[in-house]
Amino acid sequence: MVETATLINPLAAPEPKAFARKSVAKCVRNEVGDMPLQLKERSNVAADEFVPFWTIEFEALDARWNDGNPIMRRFGSKLVDKNGSPLDNTQRPAVAAQAFAGLGIIAYPEDPNYDESAVVGVVFEVEEISFDTGKPVYVPTVVLGPDFVYEGDVYVAPAKADSGAPVVQLGGSAQTTEIIGNPVLEEQLAVLLGVGDDKAAIRMSLSGANFGAGLTLNGFGVNGLAVAGKLYSTAVEAGLVN
Repeated sequence: MVETATLINPLAAPEPKAFARKSVAKCVRNEVGDMPLQLKERSNVAADEFVPFWTIEFEALDARWNDGNPIMRRFGSKLVDKNGSPLDNTQRPAVAAQAFAGLGIIAYPEDPNYDESAVVGVVFEVEEISFDTGKPVYVPTVVLGPDFVYEGDVYVAPAKADSGAPVVQLGGSAQTTEIIGNPVLEEQLAVLLGVGDDKAAIRMSLSGANFGAGLTLNGFGVNGLAVAGKLYSTAVEAGLVN
């Protein structure tokens, strides 16, 4: 029998489980132009210096802001380093191009074989990819086509000025609120789970904060997970707590 002390030895800790954020979205923009001025300022690049920059924008079909505006899933990257040399194949441009190529699509707008109709106006399933530097970006994993009609649940997220939770709309009516994808709720849950993986302590923490009613984590009711003693492990798998 393996001793418990061996199982929890930090030196034998498993690799972290990655939580992939996915979305169904339509590509509405794909172009190469000059690096945005705001990014130039952050990178100490002169405003009049041309830096080729690749931008792809997807409009989410499975999520929207509560003011009715669409939520955008974006990819953006400069194409050269500070010396003007092309970025290597581990960087964003190559990763995005390879993701499209894996679907049989040439996505780089400057490629002589580029066909805009294969990208812009087409619905994809996209997935968030993380990099060591900079914010995560979305790249396609599945082609759903230009005529695809999304009929699934729509997450309604609060505008930045609000602090409410996103609601999942089923058949046009709000039924539940999902924690994943909302920074406010994610942080609140992480704080409440600071009590550790203790079923009774977690229930008490949730009750004291009046947190959990109508909330879901990865589609499962928070209170139900807490009662079953699975809330902490589910939060760990989602990357909300270590």
